[in-house]
This record gives sequence, structure tokens and C-alpha cells, in this order.
Amino acid sequence: MAAPTKLPGVDAAQDLLGFSLDEVARSMQVEYSTLYRWRNGRTPGAVYKDRLEHLEELANYLVHALGAAEARSWLDLPSYVFSGRTPREMLLEGRTEMVLGSVVTAERILRSLANNDAATEDQSLAATAAMSLVESDLKALVARMQTAESEEAVDRMFEARPRVRIP
Repeated sequence: MAAPTKLPGVDAAQDLLGFSLDEVARSMQVEYSTLYRWRNGRTPGAVYKDRLEHLEELANYLVHALGAAEARSWLDLPSYVFSGRTPREMLLEGRTEMVLGSVVTAERILRSLANNDAATEDQSLAATAAMSLVESDLKALVARMQTAESEEAVDRMFEARPRVRIP
């Protein structure tokens, strides 16, 4: 029997995110035996190679942004973006691209806010805004961002009559 082959996404998920081989197989939407064959020299098909690459990219992204321990903890936090489900649950359903997309989007928002002159004065708000998209603290974020002026603007909007009649 051949020595186990390194598979980028598998090794990253195990080493960086603490996934078991069974969890990796579930996230890849394959049987454990298929994953075992890949580790022993069989070549995954193109679709599965893409999934492996996405899993590796996600693991590296999270560890780079949060550190290994924090990344592992984040996987088990319910997220507003995923309708209250955890990133781990999403991954185990094979939705790696969705989780990766939300993390990349949050990071891009954070970077965009950091590059904005107005946001550079308050980096903690920028960080909170970006991570709240991935976490479930939207109400708290909005409450912290509201000013008396913005509250008055919202009140005025709701005082105005709607322009469309609903039968």
C-alpha cells in the first residue's frame, strides 16, 4: 500500500481547522472511502480538485486573519449570514464556497473601510462592521452607529406617507 499522499485541502482542514477525516469527507460531499483512495494515490476529479482548493483557501484565509485557535472557535459561532447556522454546519453540507465568499467579503469590506479616510479614525468600528456580517451582531452595530441625526432621519422617513397604494 502506498504512503498517504498529501492533499492540499484535506491537510489544511485537518491541520489548521482541526477537522477529522470524516468531517473533511462530508465537506467534500464524498464518502470516507473516496477520500481514503485519494490519500493513497488516486486522483480526484476536476470538481473535487476545485472543492479541495476552496477548502484549503478558506483554511489559510481564516488562520491568516484570525489565528488557528480563533479560526477553530469561529467555525462554531452561529452566523447571521447563514441564518443562525454555524460555518462548520455549512462546511459539512459542502457549502465551502459560501463560507469562503462570506469571509472574503467581510475582509474586503474591512480593507475598504480601512482605506477610507473617515474610517481610519475609528478602526474598531470598521472591524466590528466587517465581522458583524459574518457574525450576528448587526443590531448592536446599528445601535452603535446611529446618531441623533440619523434617528431623526429614520423617524421622518416613517412619518411620510407611502407613495404606492396597496390595494
